[in-house]
Amino acid sequence: MLVIGAIVIGLFVVGQFFMGYTPEERPAVAYEETVEGVRKSAPFPVYAPTSLPDGWRANGVTYEPGRDGRWHLGVLTDGDRYIGLEQEIDSVPRMVERYASGATQKDDVEVAGKTWQLWTGDGETAFVREEGEMTLLVGGPAPRTDIERYLELLTTE
Repeated sequence: MLVIGAIVIGLFVVGQFFMGYTPEERPAVAYEETVEGVRKSAPFPVYAPTSLPDGWRANGVTYEPGRDGRWHLGVLTDGDRYIGLEQEIDSVPRMVERYASGATQKDDVEVAGKTWQLWTGDGETAFVREEGEMTLLVGGPAPRTDIERYLELLTTE
């Protein structure tokens, strides 16, 4: 009985570590090694920053392998404002509905030499682009200037 109780308490504590935090509260994670492994197996070029600005930190990384899989990298700016990077083989409308549901498309903008669709609404700003079948969405409640700064750091190498 004691052993089972200890296991249940241990699972609860581990679950709270991964599930009990808002994006702003999650502890920093080292994403660099994960990116290397994901780039070897993903069915699309995987975007990630080579480094983050001082005071910024990665706070979430997820990779679901396979053709229907996805890549996610969450970061917090030095002002604790969240930016999420989402990559999937999916359409722009479905990606926006899933990750920026209150946003509407505004303009096409150029950032870091690439053309992005700008979507805004409900306190969110999202930059979206298609590359073949893959859609890349980067956005969140962070200021637009911070999201643009993050876009400039992204690379597939």
